[in-house]
Amino acid sequence: MKTARDPLNVSFGAALRTRRLAAGLSLEALGDRIGVTYQQIQKYETGANRVAIATGVRIAAVLGCRLEDLTAALEAETDRTAPPMPSARALRLAGRIDSLSDENRETLAALIDIFAEASERRVPPPRPAEPAALAH
Repeated sequence: MKTARDPLNVSFGAALRTRRLAAGLSLEALGDRIGVTYQQIQKYETGANRVAIATGVRIAAVLGCRLEDLTAALEAETDRTAPPMPSARALRLAGRIDSLSDENRETLAALIDIFAEASERRVPPPRPAEPAALAH
């Protein structure tokens, strides 16, 4: 008789998969880095196997996040008011933003604010200035 998968294990596995893909790691690469097979990672991601706390901490370290980041979905299972998990695309973008210099991050934040304000007013954002003609 086949046992049903625990919804909490499935939620953890989905968060793990999202973070792994955002980090650009294969099942095998993650498994190698924490000392398990790719099949075991696959079982974690599908919720077929539970993840021990020590293994969860190792996974989080490799993925560059906190264990709490992987368990946020678990809280959502028990508390429907919890925010949704960010998409893999959003996580990749956040990682790229983190790699920018402080000055470039501030410039990007200002640009995002301009677009957000324009979106709230439902007007198109300002167009970038045309480059000045080169003097000969």
